[in-house]
Amino acid sequence: SERNRQRVAQGYELTKDMSKASANVRESVQETSKSAKRQGELIQSVTAAAEYIQALNTKISVVAINTRIEAEKAGEHGRPFLGIAEAIGDLLREAEEEGRKIISEVRLLQNLSADNLASMENTVGTVVTILEYIDRLDTSLEEINAGSSAITSIITSVDDAAGQSANTAQHMNSAMDKIRERNLDISEYSESTQVGVASLKASMHDVAENLRQFKIERDAAQRDAAQRDAAQRVAPTPEAADMKKIQQATRIYHEEEMKALEQTEEKKASV
Repeated sequence: SERNRQRVAQGYELTKDMSKASANVRESVQETSKSAKRQGELIQSVTAAAEYIQALNTKISVVAINTRIEAEKAGEHGRPFLGIAEAIGDLLREAEEEGRKIISEVRLLQNLSADNLASMENTVGTVVTILEYIDRLDTSLEEINAGSSAITSIITSVDDAAGQSANTAQHMNSAMDKIRERNLDISEYSESTQVGVASLKASMHDVAENLRQFKIERDAAQRDAAQRDAAQRVAPTPEAADMKKIQQATRIYHEEEMKALEQTEEKKASV
């Protein structure tokens, strides 16, 4: 588009140069036409002068003829005038011949001048037409140049919009990368949490196994204690009293274990 705009601008400058050259040609042709008109006027003046000279020659010829007639009438005394009249007649005939040639050539020049003048007028008309075409071309090139500038502006706007879109896409890609990183972190946290839950489940299982063993031992101890109580119910010995204390301590210990188990179950439920 920029190249086309430059070419249009060059064509616009070229039309301006052509317009100036055509205007100069028109001025030159107009000046030449004026000179041809003046030349025609001068030719007409020369023609009029030649015709006037031709008329004078005719009058002098008439005078020479009359002088010859009178000289012939005078006889011997008129012979000198007769020779003069014949010489004048010869000169007049030569002058009339040259005058006719001059008039013919002047008329030819007048015709040529008229043809040249008509041709120059046609040339001026053609130059005027060319100038009109150049003006139209100049206007068209101005419109094309304006359109090319508008297209260049649109392309620049589209380019800027594309650049902004690229920047937006880069920001989006950056945000997606951050989201992926956060997802990876969350996955790692989730895996860590799952490992902790699994460890907690294993610990709870171990605690349950220990509690079940303690319960079995407690039941066995209680059965043994009951049997001993039944055997020693009449008169308890010092050993029986010590066994009773051990059973009470075992019961207290088992109660503390049960409380710990309940607290562990609550923690597991909260997790």
